[in-house]
Amino acid sequence: MTKFPFIKDERQHAAFLKISAAMYFINLILLMILIFIRQFILHQPVSQFEDMAILMTFNAIFFLIMLFYFSGITLPVLSLKSILTFYAAFVLLGSLFTIIKYFVLMDTTWSFSFILGKFVIIAAICALFTGIYALFAYLGYRRMEKTIAE
Repeated sequence: MTKFPFIKDERQHAAFLKISAAMYFINLILLMILIFIRQFILHQPVSQFEDMAILMTFNAIFFLIMLFYFSGITLPVLSLKSILTFYAAFVLLGSLFTIIKYFVLMDTTWSFSFILGKFVIIAAICALFTGIYALFAYLGYRRMEKTIAE
């Protein structure tokens, strides 16, 4: 069942997976807290923690991609409505983080062109990621169907 000699049965394997997932999530949260402390409390330049931010960003992105691929999300869940809802929530969350960063923590002045520029960037990046997530969810569904058929 597994290559780990200390995992003997399904119960131990399930416990190992739960602990691994919890520790992964805690690690990402702590990394995010460290980045916020360095940026907003210690006022360090971005160059001093940019590598941690890139690592955390790609880690979260690829985690979601692999989750969609290996979970085999069924096609009724992957409807146009669910994709658009995911996209809207993604844009809303990105906008919220941007507003908090620029207008609360950095005290940037409000201008329509600045807000519109940031919103266009957020919408484009979210569209790209939503498309990638939907593609991998579909590929995961096809992978599961192929595995079941065999």
